[in-house]
Amino acid sequence: MEIRVCPGDRCLLYTDGILEARTPLKNNSASRVAKQFLETQRDISCQRFANTLLDSVAVFSGYNSARAQEDDITLIVLDFQ
Repeated sequence: MEIRVCPGDRCLLYTDGILEARTPLKNNSASRVAKQFLETQRDISCQRFANTLLDSVAVFSGYNSARAQEDDITLIVLDFQ
C-alpha cells in the first residue's frame, strides 16, 4: 500500500498498549480517550504530542503512580516537512 504524504502531515505508529489501556475497574477502553486526544492535539510538536499522549493514557488507566502499566506501549510520531 502506498500513502501520499504532504508537508505538515503526521504519522503515528503505536502498539496495542495505547488503545487497550483500561481504567482501574477494567471496564473502559482508552480508544475513546485516544481518539479525542488525536482530534484536539494534532497541532503540537512531535515530542510534546508523544509525551502528552502517554501521560493521558497513564492518567486514564490509573498508572500515573509508581505502578507499572499492564501492557507495553511503544509510540513513534513522525512529522513530514
